[in-house]
Order: sequence, then structure tokens, then C-alpha cells
Amino acid sequence: MINFTDATSPSGHRGRTGLRKAAALTLSGLVAASGVTLLAPSTATAASKPADVELVQATLEPLQTPSTDPTTVTDPTTTTDPTTVTDPTAPVQRTIKLTWESASGASYYRVYVSDKQDSGYKRSGGNYKTTSAEVNADQGKVVYLKVRAFKGSKHSAYSYPVSCSTASDTDNATKVTLSQDSAKLYIRHTVKLTATADGTLSENTPIRWYSADTSIAKVSSSGKVTAKKKGTAKIYAIAHNGVTGEATITVTGYKKVKVPNVVGMKRADAEQALDDAGLTGHIKRTDFFSSSKLKKNYAGHSFTDVLKQYTKSGRKVNEFSTVNLYIVDKIPYEGTGVEAMVRWAEDIANDYRFGYSMGVTVGRVNDRYDPFLVKGASLDYDCATFVNAALAHSGMGSAYVRASQHPPVVSGVVTLMLANGWKRVTANGKKPSVSKLKRGDILVNPSYHIEIYDGDKQDVGAHYDYDGKSGDSSGEEVNIRPTSKFPHGYTAVYRYYGSIENDLVDED
Repeated sequence: MINFTDATSPSGHRGRTGLRKAAALTLSGLVAASGVTLLAPSTATAASKPADVELVQATLEPLQTPSTDPTTVTDPTTTTDPTTVTDPTAPVQRTIKLTWESASGASYYRVYVSDKQDSGYKRSGGNYKTTSAEVNADQGKVVYLKVRAFKGSKHSAYSYPVSCSTASDTDNATKVTLSQDSAKLYIRHTVKLTATADGTLSENTPIRWYSADTSIAKVSSSGKVTAKKKGTAKIYAIAHNGVTGEATITVTGYKKVKVPNVVGMKRADAEQALDDAGLTGHIKRTDFFSSSKLKKNYAGHSFTDVLKQYTKSGRKVNEFSTVNLYIVDKIPYEGTGVEAMVRWAEDIANDYRFGYSMGVTVGRVNDRYDPFLVKGASLDYDCATFVNAALAHSGMGSAYVRASQHPPVVSGVVTLMLANGWKRVTANGKKPSVSKLKRGDILVNPSYHIEIYDGDKQDVGAHYDYDGKSGDSSGEEVNIRPTSKFPHGYTAVYRYYGSIENDLVDED
């Protein structure tokens, strides 16, 4: 239906020209309400388009009485003194109050209406400088409205359409209730919000969700809020006609978590442990000498990667922080011979990532195996496996390499030594005193302990598990300490008399 506003010619009669100039064309009886300020669009060329219009809301104004809101026509029988009378057959008009958020960069706005949600929109009224407008519509309809911002000839996209029923006030939403009106979140954490709206039209119209600051918190179409960065953002639940309920989301930063101990784990297991804690692992390389020399010397054996941890376990860091890990695929290498054996043992003793464990005794079956030779082994030795590993990594014989894959006991290491150029030494038929020892001697008490004499009345060896954890948090599990602390005292001394000479690498 096309409605025309009445106009008269200068002589008092309606003329064609006057009628055409006064005509206001709308869809299905929709016309711009009187009293709205209409502005001509700017002729200046805008540098950029304005922001989109958000939070449009439509409110049905109360029904006016005929005396204040007559639906009128001109009485055609009174040609000399036309009068205005109420037309009982004309449809009753309702007024919809439309409001919206100011759009950045906008000079003016335009309103569009339709009786369908997805098509048929026609412009209603002129250019609006303010963020509100009134639109008239026939009673008994569902009207769809949207707004577009303009800046010169540039314009934003259409706003999300809102609907308003002109049939009854109870059709339209007046309140939206949220499951909670506030929440505190850590970055990357989520909260699920739910909402309900009153009004008959709300029953079959899904709630729409909107974040006032998506850089701080974004919200999905189902109400799932995800924290993005520290700050505060409003989350709106929007009914069919734009009525909103809101929740304040405060993002407090990252959650603090403890770094788990992943020393000695397989790479996949370590990555899973870090992921479970909300952390990411970054794999780096060590600065040790290449293991290729050992692989070349013992071609039949595989020297495997071992995971080490640079970021200290137990330390609190931001959730989703990166934990620096190392792959020990470059093994401490000091060369060959007795001196290289001692230096290798010192390297491990001074690296607190390597600790002590009796392994099988406490149920940690991945302990005691040499981690450089056995895939998945931890970085923990006991006294016998530590000495055997020092012999293996200094080129003192392939038998030690094989033994490192099957953890030996003290007597087993002694047996291997005697078969590979080592001899028991005595002084006047007795064990040598400390003053008679030489750097590189191996001290033994078969019932208790074995370690390497480091010189200057000091031994280097694996001693005790002080914390029940992998690695050496105390610095005393695998270390250099006075010979006087040898458990129950050494009862035998073994010295090398074989043919393998010291062939040391450059210390730089």
C-alpha cells in the first residue's frame, strides 16, 4: 500500500505538482514520523568510512488517543473550507522509538525498515544527526529495522536488524536476564553465559551476543566468553528488539602455575606433562660436544636424545608460558683415557639436572640406566651406574657401553674393570691411604659403594637421593666431596694399567 501526505495548491485545491512533491513513499504503510529533523548529507568526501552501528533498540510507544493522534483525510465535500476528519477505515498507526550507539566517525545516520527480516528494506525518513529516530507503522505488524552510519559519501555496513511488534506491548521484550552479571577470568579461560528474555516474540528468537571490546573478551553465538587480554569488557545479551542484559567480564591476566619436573622423560611425555599444566615446551640444543665421536667408536650402539629442563621445576610462571627444554643429543665428551673419565664424571656432577636414584628400589624403573644410551631413561644414576657410565663415555671399552644398558651393581663394575686393564693395588698388602691415591683411581667397598678419586682428597660420585625427585635440587646427590665421607670407608683401590692412553679434547 502506498500512502500520500495531503497537499494543497495555492488556490486551495490539491494540484498534481503539489501532490507529487509532498508524496512520501513507504513499504506496507511505514512512514517517517513527523517532528524528526532531516538533514542533507554532507557533500565532502570522507577519508574513511565510519564504524558500524551497534546496540540498536526498538521500543513501541504507547498507543495515542484519536484526539492526539488522528488518522486523517481531507473531506472532499468541502471544497472551499476543507476540514480534517477521522477516517474509520484507515489503519491505526503505532510509533516505534529507535535508538542506537554512536558510531565513531559518523556525521549522520539513516534508518531502514521492512516487513521481512532478510530483504525488502527501504529507507525511512531523512538523515539523522542524533542517535535516535521515530518510525510509524500500521498496527498489528512485525517490523524489522536497521541503521547505517554515514560520513560524507562513505557509509558503514547495516546494523544487525531488530524486530518490533506493533500488535501488543507484551509481544516485545522489556528485560533480559543473564545467568550471571559478572565474572573474573584468566587470559584464555572461558565462561559460558546463558540468558532469557521476556515478551512473546522472544520465545522463538535466539538471544544475540555482543562484546563491547573483543580485544579483551570475545563471545560466541552461544554465549561462550573467552578472555583475551587484561582489562574489563561488557558482554551484552540482546533480545529480538535490541533490549539488552549485560555482564561485566574482568580479565585479571594469566594464571600462575608451577612448572612440572620433566627431566628424564620421553619427549612426548614431557610435552604432555607441560600441556596438562597449561604450558608450552620449547626445544633447544645443548652446547656439549657432539655424540658422533661416541657413535663412531661404538657403531653398534644407539646414543639417544635425552630431555633436560632449563626452566626450574616448581617455579611459578604464567599459564601458557614457554618452558625451555633441551635435547641432550650432544653428550659431554672429554676424549679417551682415565683423565677423560674423571672429567666426564665432573661434568655430570656439576650439572644439577643429573641426580641420584636407586631406581628399582623405589619403583622408578627408568632410573639407573645411562640416559645417553637408553631411550626414556631419566637423568639419575646410582653409584655403580655412574662410574660405569664414566668408563663408557671415555672410550674405556665397549663392555661398559653394553653394561650401561643393563644397570650393573658394584661387583659387576669391578668384574668389568678387571677384564679391561684395571688392577687392584695395595700398599704393604693393605689398601692405600688417601695420600697414596692417584687421580682416576676407583675406590670400592663391595658391600656399600664405588666412586672415582678426583684428587686432593676429593671423590666424584653418585651418593644419595635427597628429595625423591629426578635431578639434583640439592646439588649434593651427584657431586664432588671429601674422600673421608666415603660410606663405611673404601676397602679396595683399582688403578688402570691398560693400553688406552689419554687423548683429551681441547678444553675451549
